[in-house]
Amino acid sequence: MKNNIKIIFSLAIVILALIVCTNVQAATASISASKTSVTVGDSVTVKVNINAAAWNLKVSGNGVSGGTIAGYDSNG
Repeated sequence: MKNNIKIIFSLAIVILALIVCTNVQAATASISASKTSVTVGDSVTVKVNINAAAWNLKVSGNGVSGGTIAGYDSNG
């Protein structure tokens, strides 16, 4: 009987430790554009937001400006 109580108590401590110590941080990304339909010669603003420094992100295009590219690698 004492052995069963020790096992149950140990399992309860392990489960409690797993519940308390779990820390999940999800990566997020979003992209938005000022227009949904464009023709040649139109000007469009595209915004890319990421929250995950482990991602490699390469943004290119005519008139690209601003922002920091986190985890940038020339191989993109």
